[in-house]
Amino acid sequence: MDQRNDDLYIEQRDKEASLYFRLQEKSLNEFQRLSGKVWTDFNAHDSGITLTDILNYALTELDYRLRFPLQDYLTHKGQTFKPETYGLYLPSKVFPVSPVTPDDYRKYMLTALPEIENIWFVPYQKDKNDIPYKYIVYVEKALYEELVPIDMNEDFIKQKITNLYHEKRNLCEELEDIRFIRPKKLTLYGDIFIEANQDTTQLLAKFFWEALAYLSGYPQYFSSEEMKIRDISPDIWMDGPLKNGLRIEFPFSGKTATETELYHRLKAIDGILGIHSFLLKDESNTIINLFDDFYTIAVPATPEEMKIRIWVGDTPININLQKLDTYLRTCYFRYKGKRTQQKGEATAFTFPVGKYHPIYKHPSIQEDFPVIYGINRFGLSSQESDLRKAQAKQLKAYLLLFDLTFARGLNELQELHTLMQQKLVFPEGKTPSLTDPIYLWNVLTDDEVIKTWEKRTTFEQKEQLADLWDKLYGEDSNPMDFRDFNYYDEVPEETLRRRINFLQGVPSWGKNRFLACNVKNEITANNIPGVKAYICALLGWKSDERKPVSHYLDSYQLKLITDLEFFTEELGKRTLLDIENVNVAEQEYIPYYSIEDVHWHYEVLRKYLPLLYYKTLFESLFQDGIKLENYRIFPSENEYILAFNCQDKYKWIDLGRFTNKEKLIEIANRLRYFLVQLNKCSETFYVVESIYFTPPELFGLDIVFSGWSVRTVLPHFREICENLISNHLPAHSKVNFCWLSLEEMQQFESYWALWRTHYANGETEAARISMNKIKEIIRK
Repeated sequence: MDQRNDDLYIEQRDKEASLYFRLQEKSLNEFQRLSGKVWTDFNAHDSGITLTDILNYALTELDYRLRFPLQDYLTHKGQTFKPETYGLYLPSKVFPVSPVTPDDYRKYMLTALPEIENIWFVPYQKDKNDIPYKYIVYVEKALYEELVPIDMNEDFIKQKITNLYHEKRNLCEELEDIRFIRPKKLTLYGDIFIEANQDTTQLLAKFFWEALAYLSGYPQYFSSEEMKIRDISPDIWMDGPLKNGLRIEFPFSGKTATETELYHRLKAIDGILGIHSFLLKDESNTIINLFDDFYTIAVPATPEEMKIRIWVGDTPININLQKLDTYLRTCYFRYKGKRTQQKGEATAFTFPVGKYHPIYKHPSIQEDFPVIYGINRFGLSSQESDLRKAQAKQLKAYLLLFDLTFARGLNELQELHTLMQQKLVFPEGKTPSLTDPIYLWNVLTDDEVIKTWEKRTTFEQKEQLADLWDKLYGEDSNPMDFRDFNYYDEVPEETLRRRINFLQGVPSWGKNRFLACNVKNEITANNIPGVKAYICALLGWKSDERKPVSHYLDSYQLKLITDLEFFTEELGKRTLLDIENVNVAEQEYIPYYSIEDVHWHYEVLRKYLPLLYYKTLFESLFQDGIKLENYRIFPSENEYILAFNCQDKYKWIDLGRFTNKEKLIEIANRLRYFLVQLNKCSETFYVVESIYFTPPELFGLDIVFSGWSVRTVLPHFREICENLISNHLPAHSKVNFCWLSLEEMQQFESYWALWRTHYANGETEAARISMNKIKEIIRK
């Protein structure tokens, strides 16, 4: 018999290891302990034993359903497990960052520009005392230029490098120049002794390729599979700007290439026994042994140009130069292919593959009882006594508690994928459907109990998940310092929505932390600095720079004036309420009114509030009008007055008069809601890089805040915002904070839009003038 068949058997599970056996044993022991000598009947016909047996079997089956891997419960029928849906990101999503170092820029450009061979980013200094903040980019075109499309000329490549750089540019950095290099050609001299039975031309091609790659400083490329074999951890492997799993390592880090090192590399090629009289000469016939400039190897095209001699023993070997060129190209394309073969996301990082299991339907335990109990689908004979029918119904009610426990648990398990989604969605939490007549659910339960259960929410669990995501990625999506400034009455659901929206951006927060805006492109919703995107998402601020915050009031044709202006103008005097002519003792607070229709607030408000009809808001109303306690109802003859209390001014403003108190309450709540939205939409900041000033200020950043909302006028709130942003800026940055009034922000945003447009269009002088105006506004 085949030995392999000896192992084909089913291993019988040890009885003591069975969950069912252990449950049965513990149940009977517990019965005996509780009953003592009173009850000793453990026969199967006993109803208590029957019930215990069925429940233990159901628990055993439930245990089986709960033993699948977590990803299986998060996999829908006919679909695969998608971890990002649940806030679980692959290393290729969270580890890569936008280029920070010169080598980062090199890696980014090499993978984006196959038409170049090599590239270097060198900090630019006019003199030795100059602090570099710009790069000079040195570019080496492809080794075989005839393979590059005709339209890929130097101007085209320069423009492409410029565009790519500004897409990933760091704060406070710029390009000085892009220069194409022409490497100096060196000729190889020497006698190479090789092993017999070698393909001489192929070996010589390896020799020339090794020398060429070393002299030219070609990077080494490692695929995802190679990195796994090398057992490199993901944080090191994915360090840098690439997310496709390709690892790029550069030679000569902090050192200069030498002839000695090249000699040892060439000597280590398989098949080479030794190298004699080895040297390299430039075009002036000068021997070069220190490669401190851009060099390459002169590949011989004629026998006269071949200065390398190949020996097998004492016999010289002739070289086929045409085959040499072909083999050398093969080496090149093999190298080049490794650089370009990996596109998109890294494929080496895998995640568990989920499998859907149809395990969520609960078969009632009532079906498992013998027919004699009269509780399953067969029921009792119509001839049974009323007492017997009542007993069966009572048992069904008792067993329904167990059925519901099982069904509820499976229902929660089925809705686990909804609970764990990184979205503001919640499981329905409905009572399991037990409407079959044999369960008598509708007969045996109270309607109010059903409604209470259906209102069950999982809000706290979702908050705990947000806390978990915070800890997993090292974030704080709900900073404690800002919780004391919940002036807009942000309800828990709004807070959770803001937190989840922020956490959905986790892959971008680390990657774009020091990213600047692309000043070569027009203003778009996403063309903003990384620190602005991060902070605005964290605080729920407006980040899109296409619609200036200072123009938000303009969209309603509203003018915001100071309290001093308001109370000295005729409108303020006319709306000032004479408190002596109203019944202060009968004043009423405004009760909260739920706002449903949010799209037509302003038109309704203008109809009932004369102040808005005159298109005017004053500071106290704009800032303190978000608090409902600052409004009052004063009864007057045949009408009610909606009054606003300027607490700092000890004045009451007559906002409007109503014959219907309910309408007054509605309008007061609508006004409060409208002012909350105005305040929220007025909060943002801009990042101005002072390298664009005249003269440039190196590594300087001006953080320009809007400063007229109810929160941003407070010194402590400003201090917290400044500390938060400082902690997310490069340590070497010199930061200046500026808080502007509405009028100042209108001027700033106007010139900011002009500067962005002029700079993107290459209008240098117009851009300079606009930036000088910006500097005047924020530095005065």
